[in-house]
Amino acid sequence: MKVSYKIRGSRNGESGYVLIVVLLFVTLMVIALATGLPAIATQIQRDREEELVRRGKQYTRAIQLFYRRFGRYPNSVDELMSTNTFRFLRQKYKDPITGKEEWRLIRYGQARPKPRRGALGGRGLSPSLGTGINPAGGQTPQGQTGTGAGVANASDISKPLSGSGTLGGGPIVGVSSTSEKVGLKEIDGLTHYNEWEFVYDPTQDPSARGAGGQGGGGQRPPGQGPQQGPVQPRPR
Repeated sequence: MKVSYKIRGSRNGESGYVLIVVLLFVTLMVIALATGLPAIATQIQRDREEELVRRGKQYTRAIQLFYRRFGRYPNSVDELMSTNTFRFLRQKYKDPITGKEEWRLIRYGQARPKPRRGALGGRGLSPSLGTGINPAGGQTPQGQTGTGAGVANASDISKPLSGSGTLGGGPIVGVSSTSEKVGLKEIDGLTHYNEWEFVYDPTQDPSARGAGGQGGGGQRPPGQGPQQGPVQPRPR
């Protein structure tokens, strides 16, 4: 009986030791997960932010190609998908922050003025170069020529069209996320996702400027779009 008791006690001791090891292992795993999860969540958020920027630039690029082709901004995302057999946007991308296909469309007159560096390195708002074409494809008012004729004004894309207001329709100059969450990084000093605007500004596009490099090109007849050869959008 004594021998049997000693064997039984030895086995109970080994089981208790294994249980302690398992509990210690589980505790360490929980601590590791608690420490690593925030880092994983942060990396996921960073990846989504990078994807947001990438997809936002896809919309900007599509608007740029559309503008080069027709000399005006598109009136809808569907026009970017197909206009006169041309396709400027490969697909309607989802907002990686919200996971939805819905974006905040930035209409002409709603764009946030962006700071830009001047020739001396100072920061200031995009300069006014004059509006040579109506963003919706109309004609330039009589006598309104100036150094920027033929190219949409960088500052005017932040001003509502006359009689349209900010709540109405109008051509699309860019997009932004609908999420009001705060991001991990800043773009132009802004941290909220819905403040990150991906806008096409012809005054910052050398290919949309006239000869001579005079910030918007020379004068053009009223209503005439940018003078350039045909632009063939890549097949999407």
